[in-house]
Amino acid sequence: MAGAKLEYDDNGSTFFYFLVSFYGIVLLPVTYFLIPRRKDDGDKKKQVCQCEPCRRKKVLLEEQNPHGALKQLLRIVSLVILWGILFLLVYKVLTLETTYEEYDPFAILQVDSGASPNEIRKQYRHLSKLYHPDKDGGNQEKFMQIAKAYEALTDEVSKENWEKYGNPDGPRAMEFGIALPSWIVERKNSMWVIVLYMLVFMVGLPVLVGGWWYRSIKYGSTNVLIDTSRLLFFLMSKSSNIATKKLLFMLTGSLEFGKPHAKIIGLKERPSDDQELNELVHSGKLPQLNLKMKEPPFSTPHACKVQILLNAQLERVSLPASTLLKDQNAVIKFIPHLLNEMLNLLNQVSMVHQYEPRRVQEPSLDTYENVMKCSQMLVQALWDRQSPLLQLPHILPDQLRHFKTRKRNIVTVEQFAALPDSDRKQIVRSLSDEEYSDIIAVFASFPYVEVQVESHVKGDENDHKITASSWVTLSVTLRRKGLLDHVGTGVSETANTTTTDSTKSEPGADEPGEEEAKQEEEESAQDEGTKSGKAPPKGSGRGGDKKKYKKGKKPQQNKKKGAKKARKGKVEKTNETAKEEVTSSKNEVSKGKKSQKGEKGKGEDDKDEDSRSDDDEKDGRERSSSCSKESGEEGETGGQIYPVRLGDEEDEDVDEDDWRPTTKQKKLDQQDKKSHPVHAPFFPEDKQELWWLYVADKKKRKMISPPQRVSGLRDEFSTELNFQAPEKPCVIRYTVILMSDSYMDLFY
Repeated sequence: MAGAKLEYDDNGSTFFYFLVSFYGIVLLPVTYFLIPRRKDDGDKKKQVCQCEPCRRKKVLLEEQNPHGALKQLLRIVSLVILWGILFLLVYKVLTLETTYEEYDPFAILQVDSGASPNEIRKQYRHLSKLYHPDKDGGNQEKFMQIAKAYEALTDEVSKENWEKYGNPDGPRAMEFGIALPSWIVERKNSMWVIVLYMLVFMVGLPVLVGGWWYRSIKYGSTNVLIDTSRLLFFLMSKSSNIATKKLLFMLTGSLEFGKPHAKIIGLKERPSDDQELNELVHSGKLPQLNLKMKEPPFSTPHACKVQILLNAQLERVSLPASTLLKDQNAVIKFIPHLLNEMLNLLNQVSMVHQYEPRRVQEPSLDTYENVMKCSQMLVQALWDRQSPLLQLPHILPDQLRHFKTRKRNIVTVEQFAALPDSDRKQIVRSLSDEEYSDIIAVFASFPYVEVQVESHVKGDENDHKITASSWVTLSVTLRRKGLLDHVGTGVSETANTTTTDSTKSEPGADEPGEEEAKQEEEESAQDEGTKSGKAPPKGSGRGGDKKKYKKGKKPQQNKKKGAKKARKGKVEKTNETAKEEVTSSKNEVSKGKKSQKGEKGKGEDDKDEDSRSDDDEKDGRERSSSCSKESGEEGETGGQIYPVRLGDEEDEDVDEDDWRPTTKQKKLDQQDKKSHPVHAPFFPEDKQELWWLYVADKKKRKMISPPQRVSGLRDEFSTELNFQAPEKPCVIRYTVILMSDSYMDLFY
């Protein structure tokens, strides 16, 4: 019975096959990471802002990577060398001589395969005399091969074995070749091999795994220290509504900014810090700075330094490039990790509140949104109370008075972009053509997103019927386009209606000189009245806007009261009626932001329709959630609203175990982390657009589904949001909100 035989590679042929295979497997991913990548053609064609902060940021990024071109060249040369080695190995394998030879007794006896027995015998005698070991010049090994070949052709048993197994001796042992050179197992090299194995598996591998484990037990999933997460959890669990200023103050106490971990994020302590920071504090450029906290860790030197650097970022104060600016950039780069951890901790606080309501307070929707606003503030280097128009290049606080006059009230970037080109130039008439082209370039890159929502209940035969305590799935589709593309299609009617009065004023208004002069006189008179303390004329300026605003809201309130009375008869509804209401609500949601803006502005003045000011937010702008068993009261509509009527639990025959939402929400489309570049000249690195998507109850100021981070919205993106319907039947309205992490006051 044949056995098995293991053989090492003596001549090195099989080892080269193994080497080529292993080398090729390693080379492919190395090539993927080292190959130079070109920017998209679409990004090259886009006009780039050339404002002073953008140019300064570009120079700063180039200084941070001074050897970028050299590194690119080294990558190319390294790839050429690595692939050249692969080609040499392949050529070596192709030129190797094969070691396997089929046993052929005719070739050994040097006769033809059709030779007769006499010819074979004659040739055998001739060769045996020639190679006999007893003669001079004999060869014992060759003689044995000749004898074995003669036996294979003359002996019946040997001939049968040769014809059947390819060997006159019968079946041979199965050979397994090991693609390693034989010197590895030689006795003289055994000590070196053992030492190498010990270094790799007993020293190197434990050190590598131990270092990874020691680091991983100190950090969480968002690269934030676990001790920092505990501190933030404790602070955020003590209050349900936390303002943005307080959230930024909490960030300063993070342990990453302390001595043991500051070097990891690039934060350094220098002897010149005390002098430079004191000069900055006493310069009066940081009016929002408050260093009176005496409790650790907020009273430590590193916390005070981080607080000063954050205030300097939000005030857009210039810092010394070689010292404080480097520290500020290191802090700003790390803050997004802390903000993501804050959102995760708010979800944990909300879960703990469900089981232990006395231990922690449930975070409100304002706290969630304030965390997101902190990201916007740090990216754009603005306070949350400042105008979003300051995100545009060359727009200074002194120029904001031109956006709010008696004839117009421009508050957002979208409203400004929706104006005709002549009106835009008139507002920023103090800017040059090159500066105005920078604003247009920002408009082209500024995002506009359409949100489409559809609801269904998985595992139910009638998946559009939402019953009490059922798990609702919202399929959300996001479509992004540039703001100029949106304005060019004529979709946005809000800003166009604001300028209706000015465009239809008088025939002579077409002349830019006269109109500009009149507007200058009105604005100068208004400014003088304001400075002198006198009230503006009746019907003009801010006072006139406010009075119009109040008058414009009264009819809307009357309509809402009438709607309440009319809806009292809708309390007792059948399931079929509820189904029709759900279907109609889906159609309302799919119309997008355009239709909802139109509904909102029916009973309001044009200026009130355009403005998205802080006062509107405080008064409950876009409040759309209500839960009323008796009347089904509706709030003001705005954003993406989903109205639902819930049926009784007794009417449903759905098994609760049929479906449960997964812990990780399934992405319907493959998302790429690269989306679109953000115009953020005061952010220390290139920024890509990121979004938060969530469902909220605007009336109760409550988060319904945890915020989902959307990082791959280039043109279109689809995802799902899950939440559980209330336990009792009611009419309820939730709002699907998409908020940017980079642009101020940008949400849908």
